Parts: sequence; structure tokens; C-alpha cells
Amino acid sequence: MTNSTSTKQVEEKPAVVVPDASATAFEACNVRKQASTKSPVVFRLAQDQQVLLTGQSGDWYVIKTEQGEGFVYRSLLGVNLSPGESYSTSLLAGKKLYKEASHKTAVLGVTGQEACGEVLGREGKYYKVSYGETTGYVFHKNLVINVDSRSVPEQKAGPDNVAKVQEVLTSYAEKNASVRGNFALGKYDDVAAELDERYGAEDNLADIPEHANEMDLLPAIERGYLEFEMSRYNESVAYFSGAEQTLTDRENRSSSGSFAMGCFSGLATMVGFEEVTPYDGPGFEKVLMLNYKALAYLMNGERKAYNVTRRAIEIQGQEREAFAKQIEEAQAKLEKEKQEAVEKQAKEIEAQNVAGNGTQQGDKKAQGVDFAKLDFSKVLLLNSASQVKRAKTVPSAFVNPFGDYLNAAILEIDGYEDSGQRSAAKIAYEKAAQLQPKCSVLAKAAKDMDKSPKGRLVHVIVADGFGPEKTIQTTGIPISSLPVIVKSAVYKSVPSDVAFAEVAYGKTNTRLELLADLEALALRYEADALPMNSAKIFTNILRSYFERQMLSNAAGGFGEIAGALHDAMSKPDSRSWLTMPCTISVQRLMLPENVSSLTLRTRNAKNKVLNTVTINLPANGPCIVYARSMNENLTAHVSKGSWL
Repeated sequence: MTNSTSTKQVEEKPAVVVPDASATAFEACNVRKQASTKSPVVFRLAQDQQVLLTGQSGDWYVIKTEQGEGFVYRSLLGVNLSPGESYSTSLLAGKKLYKEASHKTAVLGVTGQEACGEVLGREGKYYKVSYGETTGYVFHKNLVINVDSRSVPEQKAGPDNVAKVQEVLTSYAEKNASVRGNFALGKYDDVAAELDERYGAEDNLADIPEHANEMDLLPAIERGYLEFEMSRYNESVAYFSGAEQTLTDRENRSSSGSFAMGCFSGLATMVGFEEVTPYDGPGFEKVLMLNYKALAYLMNGERKAYNVTRRAIEIQGQEREAFAKQIEEAQAKLEKEKQEAVEKQAKEIEAQNVAGNGTQQGDKKAQGVDFAKLDFSKVLLLNSASQVKRAKTVPSAFVNPFGDYLNAAILEIDGYEDSGQRSAAKIAYEKAAQLQPKCSVLAKAAKDMDKSPKGRLVHVIVADGFGPEKTIQTTGIPISSLPVIVKSAVYKSVPSDVAFAEVAYGKTNTRLELLADLEALALRYEADALPMNSAKIFTNILRSYFERQMLSNAAGGFGEIAGALHDAMSKPDSRSWLTMPCTISVQRLMLPENVSSLTLRTRNAKNKVLNTVTINLPANGPCIVYARSMNENLTAHVSKGSWL
């Protein structure tokens, strides 16, 4: 069809790619409401957290994250520089210019008054600058960058820039930053409302078990733990039971019949849109969930806790065995796939040469990829030195002594009516001590079981901070003319101001001791799971590489572009238990009968008191005191007596 109006050929303009200005937090720091140290803190950034830069006010940068917006002092952030970007800058006078990004290297010169320099890049805490005739490195605090002056060259999407056209990935933790933020402030009602809105909930307790069974594992755990912190122990048990039923149903459907389903749904799972699949969860999360279910019964004064603690101990052993088997199978699968990839590639190169697509032997070698030597440890294990050190403090992710400790506490309480139970409690304390030999509370408790109880038994349990969250890291592996874009979910520590907790009564003051380092368990799990995650990554790389080769042969360079874009759309599973504590510390007290209250304090590394709460004990019998600390927030609850 035509009309009388003449038409002109419309030239389609390629998309313009303008990356957002961003920065990295050099250390954990405050984000304030206004550009002043006197302004209220709205939230905190974690070390190495990425933020968007939206403006500047004097020496303060305006930043934006999923947590919200605010102001951060400029020296706490490192501006991320892309090729071609430029900023107006100034160097502080009398500052050294180093040959390399270290103060231990040669000094090339010293800046003069009102010095200006062109920023060429950043390495850690040093900026590379061009100053006069000299190019060197200056410490970040000695360079002022005006982010409002940012200039970015226009970049057009095309074969030369296709690797930069990537999906902006948001991790599960970033999406749920408000949940953790409100939880840290003790705003549990707000957290409950947000979880209800996202996952649905029933107000009637009678409906909760059925509702929990319909929930995915992760929201059921999050809601069960929230109910526990709100001292709604019946509701907590209901949600945890729903989570446990979900695991049981999956076990029944599993071909292996194993409770442990691993950190991903089978080795054939590719690195794709994994967050749409049911959440399996790492084994240590499942064990901890059962620990808290048992503790909920204990806080309610119910001996039903005993069977749950026994189940948690058994499950931890099963998870450990299943995890070891998964690692072995993954390693074998990875080696097999590498060998198959080498053979397949050799056949394809030979076929191309026979068809006239290849020439000399050198060309054959250039076309190939040494799949056998691909190493993913640098892609998957991006932990800091401190995280690596912490992971090594535990021999595996399945040495959580919390279950044995709770089991011992229950048997010790039984021992007030049946002295024979004290020998069983002794064994349980000794097993916990084997898993955490540095906790002297456990060794002393085991010795005390040889004597008749004198005084009133009180177990004090303090859960502090948050376990590590998962962030999404993007890395390019150059296996052809364009890199394969690999995205991986990596644990990242969440800083805590609390160094330790102490409990006092009368003139007695006792520090709590570390029972379970949940962050260390998570980091160890990630390190030990390297073969399994490497197998997933390799499967994805093979798919992408051979798809590229096929498309490239059929459609020229389009195959490379399609492959790179296909890689960029994959997304790893960054889900984890957001509100899980970082550590659990304990103290076992035998109090004089006339003691009616305890004082609990948290302190920072400088011994400064962060918070203090007073706990009124029940009139009679043994009891459990549970507290949750998050920086300056501290809440504590006491059990409703016992079943004696």
C-alpha cells in the first residue's frame, strides 16, 4: 500500500551505552541524611559495597543504593573509573607521587600548591594520575574528584562494545535491603508487614501450618525466625515446621532419597535464571533452622525441643556426608566435561580444515581453547584475605555445635528430676566441645555433670550481627575474541560493631564465649563447594562457546555478538538467609537462689558499652535467656520456665 506523501529512508541509530557513575566503599561506613557528621545515619555501607554516585556537596558524595540515598564523606569512597571518563580534580599540596600503587615504592615527586592532575585510573586505594610531566600514583585521600564534572564519551552498541551491554544485576540481599535494615533496628512489625506483602501470610494461627507448607523454603525460614525474635514461639514453630515439611517433600521426590539437596538442583543445573527455581539452601542453613525450632520450644518451656535437637544433630551428619559425595561427583563431572570438550573441539577444527576453513597448523592451534586448564577459583572465590582466614577457622561447614549444646541443656534440666540424665548431658556437652574446643563453657559444663547441681541453672545465649550476604560478581573469561561473561554469587561479610557480650549479677561479671561462628561456616561452605560451582560454570561456558562457534560459522561475526549477549543475561542464585546471625555466644550460669535479675551488655572492640538490658528471671527453676544484638540494638527474652 502507498500514499501520496513521499517518504524518506529512516536511519536507525544504534543504542547509546552510558554507564552509571559508581564508587566502591573502602571500608564499612555511615550514610547520613545530610552532608554533615552531625546528621543522622540512615544506613551503613559494607566494605567493598558498590554504590551509584548521583552528585556532590562539598566534601560529601551523594550516593544511591537499594537501601536508599544519602551522603558519604568523599575519602570513604573510591570512584570507579571507566576508559574515556574524565573529571575535574585537584591534588592536595605537599603529597607524594609514587611509582606504583603502594607507599613502599619509589617517590616520583611531591605536589605543589593548587596542583591539578588528570585521573587515569584507580588501583585499590591509589589513583593513577598524570601530573605535569609525571605519571604516578597518589593515595586516595590526597586527591579530590569533582563527580559533578564527569564527562563520558558516547559509546555505541556494536561488535566492538557488545561486552559492555550487560544486564544490571541486583542481588537478593540488595532487593531485600529494607528487610534487613528494619530488622537491624528492631522494627519487627515492619519486617513482618513486608514479608506478608511479598509472600502472603495468614493472621489466624490455625492457618499458619498449611500456609507455611505452601511457602518456598526461604520465606518460611525467614518468617519463622522473625516470629522467634518477636517471642511468638508457637508461630515460629509452625513456620519452621512448614519449612521442614517442604524439605521432607523434596526428599520424597528426590531420586536419591537424601535430605541434603546441595547448594543447587543437580549438577546439570546451568548458570541461568536460578532464582526462579525452588530454594534448596546450603546444608548449614537447614541445620540452623532446626536449632532455632528447638530453641523456640525451649523458650516456650516445652520438652518437645529434645526430639528436634536430635534430628538437627542427625541431619548435620547426613548433610556432611551428602556434601562430600556431591563434591566428589562434581569433580568427576568437571574432568569428564573438560575431556569431552577437548575432543569435540579437536573434531570441529579438523572438520573446518577439511572443508577449507583452516590453513596452517598454527591456525588450528589459534582456533582452539585449552579447556583442560580453565581455572574458576579466581572467578568464584573472590573473598578478602580476612574472609579466607575466617573460613579456615572451621574444618568444614558442618561443625555447628549449637544442636549438641541445646541437647545437653535439655538433658541437664531433666537431671534436676532424674539424676541419671546428667551422665547423658555430660556426653552431649563433650560432643559440643569437640566441635568447638575453644569454648571453655562447654568443657566446664561437662565436668559439672559429675556433681550434684548447686544453685539455679541459667543458659544465656546471644546471637549477634548478620551472616554474610551474597553479592553478584561479573567476570569475563577470554576464551575467544570476546570474553565469556561469568556471573557468580559470592559471600560478602556484613560488619558488626559488637566485639563481645557480657552478663552480670551482683558483683559478678562474666563474658560470653563463642559457640558457633555461622559466618565461618558459610565461608567454608563456599570454599568447599568450588568443584560443584565450577562444574556449573563450565557447563555454561561450553554451551556458550559452542553456540558461538556454530552461529559464527553460519552468520559471520553475529555469532560472537549473540553469544556475549546470551552470557550477559544469565543470573546466578544470590539467595541466602538474610536475617541469619553472624555468631552465637553462650554462658552457663549457676546462680544463687536469691538472684532475680541479670544485666546483659554488649561492647565494641574498644571496650565501650554499646547497649545494656536488664533481664528479670522467672521465680523458679532453670531457664534460658536469649538475646539478639545488632550494633547498638539489643533485645533479650527469657523462657517461660521449664517442663519440670
